[in-house]
Amino acid sequence: MRNKGIEIDRRVLRDAAGTRGQLAIADTTDQGKNRPTKVAKLSQGELVRAELRDTQIVWLAEGRMTLTGYEQINDDAGQVVEFRQSWLVMLDSGPAIPEMGKRKVSPNT
Repeated sequence: MRNKGIEIDRRVLRDAAGTRGQLAIADTTDQGKNRPTKVAKLSQGELVRAELRDTQIVWLAEGRMTLTGYEQINDDAGQVVEFRQSWLVMLDSGPAIPEMGKRKVSPNT
């Protein structure tokens, strides 16, 4: 992982806390590029904490997934800067889904 182009030590990343929130991925139209794109949004309530554009799911297993795309931010001069990003997402398993009762089904004869 990099911060403004400078690689971050992996040991620092392991110790860093992630951001909890709701993840939504949807198709939308990129007005600047005039084309459809997928956008992942990480929200906490009404506040959107981060947006990942041109989102692709690279890997999904065992309650985790990796998304790639790019983030847009405004730099100190107010110019839009795009950074390629990968997000490691750990899915909250939430409460267990109650097991449904079993019932016998017989074929129509």
